[in-house]
Amino acid sequence: MLAASAALSAQVTVGASADMIAVPFQLIQGVDVEQPDGSVVRYEALMGAGLGRREGGGGPRIRLDIRAASEEFRVGLRLRLQAEGHTSVSVENFLQAWWSPLDWLRLDVGRFDDDRLRGRIGYDDMHAFTVLMQNDDAIFNRIRARSGFMVSSTPIEGLLVAALINGLNPLTREGHNYDHPVPGAPGSGYRPEYHRPYFPELNFVPWESRFGSGDMWRNIHVAAGYEIPGIGIVRAQYVGAIPRAPAAATDIYATELDVLPQAIVAPRIEAAFAFTGVEGLILDLGGKAPLPITESFPGGATETWQAPFQVSLGARYQIGDLEIAGRADVGFGGERRVSGPGGEALGTLSFAPRLNVHLWPSYDFGPFRLILSAGLEAIGETIRSEGGGGGGATAVGEGGTRFGMGLSLQRSFLGGFRVRGGAAYRFPTEVNGIQERGVFTIPLFLEYSF
Repeated sequence: MLAASAALSAQVTVGASADMIAVPFQLIQGVDVEQPDGSVVRYEALMGAGLGRREGGGGPRIRLDIRAASEEFRVGLRLRLQAEGHTSVSVENFLQAWWSPLDWLRLDVGRFDDDRLRGRIGYDDMHAFTVLMQNDDAIFNRIRARSGFMVSSTPIEGLLVAALINGLNPLTREGHNYDHPVPGAPGSGYRPEYHRPYFPELNFVPWESRFGSGDMWRNIHVAAGYEIPGIGIVRAQYVGAIPRAPAAATDIYATELDVLPQAIVAPRIEAAFAFTGVEGLILDLGGKAPLPITESFPGGATETWQAPFQVSLGARYQIGDLEIAGRADVGFGGERRVSGPGGEALGTLSFAPRLNVHLWPSYDFGPFRLILSAGLEAIGETIRSEGGGGGGATAVGEGGTRFGMGLSLQRSFLGGFRVRGGAAYRFPTEVNGIQERGVFTIPLFLEYSF
C-alpha cells in the first residue's frame, strides 16, 4: 500500500534520444596479397556509403525513457526503436524499480546500469573509423544488472558499497548467457569491428553445470568506492560470471588469435583510483585480474584458461578552451594451458600482449570544437609451447600494429543537438599474417536528446 501511494503521487517524466552515424563516403583501398604458393591476388578498391550508429552497433536508434519518481520510490522504463535491416521495438537495458526506505539505503531491481563507480575517462567517437578502442568500462566496469537485484548503501559520507545478484529471470531458458551468444542461435557468434577480418563463429562451452538452481550466485557483483576529500576516489570490486572458455581445436588458426582472449568469460577482481586533487585534471588508473578457469575431461586431463590481465590509465586536462584527453590500455599474461592426468604440461598457448593508446585533444573555438583523434594498437607474438619448460616454443602469430588518425568539428546547439563531422584514415597494415586494408571515411555523427 505504501509503495502504491508513493507511485500515485510520483512525478512522471518523459525523455527521448536519437543517435546515428551517416557515412556519405568511404574508400577501402585495393591491396595485393601474396599467397602461400607465391602467387599474388589483387583485391580491388571499394567505395560505399551507409547509415549506422556509434561503434557500428546496428542501425539508427531512437530511445524513449519514461520515469516516475517520488521521494522514496522510482520506476523507469526505456523503449528502443532500431533499424537493422528490419525495424524492431524492444525494452533496452533499462527496466528498473528503485526504493530508498532510509537515507543511506537503496534497493534496485530490474535491468539497469549504475555508473556511480565507473571509469572516469571514456572514449572518442572517431575510434570506430581509426583503431579499435574499449569503452568507458576499460578502467573500471559499471555495475550492470540484467534481471538483477541490488542493495547499495552510503553508511558514511563518501563511502558507497553495493551488492548485485544477476540472473534472477525465471523465464530465461536453460543455457542462456545474458551478455554472450548462445551456440546455434540466430546472430550468435563474434561480430568483430569493421577493420578486423571475419572470424569463424566461436562456440562457448560450459564450465561445470549450466544455470542450475544456485547459478545466480556466480553472477554476483560486489563493489565499493570511497571518495577522499580533495584527493580522489578509490574503488574495488568483484565481478562474478558463469565461467566460459571458447571451444578451440588443437590447431589454433591465425585468424582466431585476435579474438580468443576476448572470448574468455571469467570472474575477475578490479581496482582503480581516480585522482581529482588538481582543478581541471582527472587521472584514472585501473587494473583487472581475471580468475583462471579450469575444465576437467574424461581420463584426467585438464585445460586451464587465463584471460589476460589488464591495466588502463586515462587522463583528461581542461585549461580554458583547451582539453587534452587520452587513454592507454595494456593487456598481458593470458594463456591456455593443457595438462595430462598426472599434472604434466602437454602444451601452452600464450596470448599476445596488447597495447592500445588513444589521444583526442580538442579546442573550443566558440562556434565549434576542433578535435584531433589518433589511435595506435600494438600486438605482440602469440607463442605455443609443446610440453613443459617452454620446450618447442613457436610463434604462431606474429602480431602487428594498427594506426589511424582523424580530424573533426563538433557543435552542440538548442540544448540537445550534437553534430560532429570530419575525416578519418586507418593505415594499411598486416596483423597475424593477415593484410588489413587502408580505409578512408567521412563520418557524420548526429545525436539528439531531451
